[in-house]
Amino acid sequence: MALASNASAEPTRLATTPFVENVFENSEISGTLVVGLSRVTKNLSEDLRISAEIPSSWTDLCLTVTTVDGLYEARNDFALPDDWAGGEVIFDYPTSHTERLLEIGADRIGTLVQRGTCIGKSEQLALSGWRLTQATPDSFRLFVNAFQADEVLAYVGDGPETKCAPLTEGSRAAFDMVCDLALGENGQSPVEIELIRVRSGRVEASTPLLLEW
Repeated sequence: MALASNASAEPTRLATTPFVENVFENSEISGTLVVGLSRVTKNLSEDLRISAEIPSSWTDLCLTVTTVDGLYEARNDFALPDDWAGGEVIFDYPTSHTERLLEIGADRIGTLVQRGTCIGKSEQLALSGWRLTQATPDSFRLFVNAFQADEVLAYVGDGPETKCAPLTEGSRAAFDMVCDLALGENGQSPVEIELIRVRSGRVEASTPLLLEW
């Protein structure tokens, strides 16, 4: 069963106060393995629309937006309504850098939605959408900092191995690989993801993640 996108449904708008974003003069090197997880879309919306598909069991979340060069980062906490039943949310995103962000290609900006507050580092992630209009039903992309590993391999559930693709152009301080993945045939939440970094033919580290919607 393919997972259908909720992009056409009536979403719930979420706001946060204060809104926090940073623009740096020098690249900020990411210390995080997964910098983004988002739906794959062929056509971007004209406006700066950031969405996510959030499970009914979540009460709050952290949205992080990071450019590949590490010069822009925003991390903000959002609380879900008390009667939250699950579905799509649209984030109010009062950035002072709209034009700059709209000029960046979809493979050059990572959006990450994690369960809980931004203080913690949860392994429970949700499907986000960067300027999403209509998504490929069961596809998503991981934005990964390889930490100078030769390869990063990804596994979704019991699915086959996927080799992440390196980014080769421009500054890549925040992330330097992308992994294009599929949810699998059953399309049931949650789905376990495993990322393995390989250096000189040896497994350097294995990182488990849990994708929910």
